[in-house]
Amino acid sequence: EIDAFGSSNPHSRTHTPTDFGSGNTGAGGVRGPDGPPAGTGGGHGHAADTKGVDGPAMNAESLEATKQWLYRPCSKNSRPLECYVERERSGIAGSNTVFRLYNEQNHHTGQNSRFMMSAKKLKGKTTSYYLISMDMTPDDDRGSDSVLGRVRGNAVGSEYLFTDGGVTAGKTRLSSLIRKELGFVRFNFDSKGPSSTEVWVPNVTDGGAATIGQPEDPEEGMEAKIKANQVSDLKALKNKKPRWDAAHGGHVLNFHGRVTESSVKNFQLAFAGADENSLRDDVVLQFGKVSKDKFTLDYSWPLSPVQAFGICVASLDGKIADRKGYEFIRTTTNFLFGGSKD
Repeated sequence: EIDAFGSSNPHSRTHTPTDFGSGNTGAGGVRGPDGPPAGTGGGHGHAADTKGVDGPAMNAESLEATKQWLYRPCSKNSRPLECYVERERSGIAGSNTVFRLYNEQNHHTGQNSRFMMSAKKLKGKTTSYYLISMDMTPDDDRGSDSVLGRVRGNAVGSEYLFTDGGVTAGKTRLSSLIRKELGFVRFNFDSKGPSSTEVWVPNVTDGGAATIGQPEDPEEGMEAKIKANQVSDLKALKNKKPRWDAAHGGHVLNFHGRVTESSVKNFQLAFAGADENSLRDDVVLQFGKVSKDKFTLDYSWPLSPVQAFGICVASLDGKIADRKGYEFIRTTTNFLFGGSKD
């Protein structure tokens, strides 16, 4: 049975680009053109002199260089960057859950996997609010130099906006410090079948320059533009619809061996075509489960590492606007007020 946001079965025969699931990061490897600057280590703590998880001590210059790489869109002609996400559950109902993103081992260069960034859900917020950090063990310090961005959802978890580590317009007089909007995600739940995921990110040129959005007024921001259908400066992505496979007894997608467990969290994003109901074949991002708390994440142009991770954090966040939330509300309503169980 299909729940929200993905395929119930990771094994199908639908088409995806040859590069996805090839087991080769190619130019997207950490040492390649899309990799972090040499000597940055790929993982680090707060202080500028903190030793990386598997690399040398970080100084202010290498810290900033790594930040810029994590914000920079992948090269258009590079192969997808193959990564994985680990989930560390803690707290009541997972209230202190931390997600960590790693670049996978590059079998061609012999390079080991490397920590890239983490996301921690902040307490005391009325809606889901994640802080994305370069720290392996993040804290709640929103002013830390290690902060890369934020992912914030609405009350039911159907929409998420993610930004960089800047500040809100009303808290600074310097326009350069105003936070940049990096993307917007919308989940549309369908109780009768596969649900949809829509993503918008700033336009990116072939050369890798992204449109910068730093709205001083929320009414001029990405969310307002999307709802007003003023999206000429945005790229739209949408999940590929799984197809029904009678042999498997479920809806399926082809992940070419990169996903090994059935999950409602398995999905692929492609460029949305001019026709709302059509999708081009280009897979930009694919995400899926390989064990209880481990997921693979492969992504390519026009996404940056921070954007790709933000999309997946939004997908993994517990939400009312998915099957579990729908079933809970329906069951509770029927218990309190009676009514159909359909």
